[in-house]
Amino acid sequence: MIPEPDILMPEVWAQAECGGAVAVDFETFYTAAYSVAELGLWAYCHDPRFQAYLVAVTDGERTCVCAPSKFPWAIIAGRTWVSHHRDFDRAVFERLQELGLVPEGIAPASWMCSAGLCAYLQLPRDLAGAVKAVFGQTLDKGPRERAKGKASRRGLPPCRRDQPLRRSRRAGVPGPMESPGAALATARAPPLRPHVRHGASWSRG
Repeated sequence: MIPEPDILMPEVWAQAECGGAVAVDFETFYTAAYSVAELGLWAYCHDPRFQAYLVAVTDGERTCVCAPSKFPWAIIAGRTWVSHHRDFDRAVFERLQELGLVPEGIAPASWMCSAGLCAYLQLPRDLAGAVKAVFGQTLDKGPRERAKGKASRRGLPPCRRDQPLRRSRRAGVPGPMESPGAALATARAPPLRPHVRHGASWSRG
């Protein structure tokens, strides 16, 4: 069973060191016509409608969910980052740097893809299938579907005003602990060789 994370504010997250590997997950505005599937990563991230309203970061012990511009990126710079479908999160991150919403010079030592690792281990690659196979838990995709086509001028997830940003699932955003990324980042794995820097991925050694 994946535990529900307690969400820390950015200023609290910044007060302590994080683990050696962190899971990074961006949430962005999309519609049926405006999506990565329709446009591709580059066009999606450079479209005027582009809005990355949340980032969730966890080291498996502590979790922070906030607007990307509010996260203390310097704390996780130079560490191993893990994302499920890394190419999407990396494209969003780099676009946010271009827009000045994430500081220049921030980069991981390597950026791993837990979806790629799942495929290597002959597990389902999609997030819902991976969570079911690894944790035996059904992932609720309802919040993400309800967020489709909705954006917030304040950069917060499209949810009811009386919903506290206490747990990412209640905020209408699939949280990092619902992804196998954090667990796979610290779990024992077969010999895998990462490529360097932003092009990193799990591959056969």
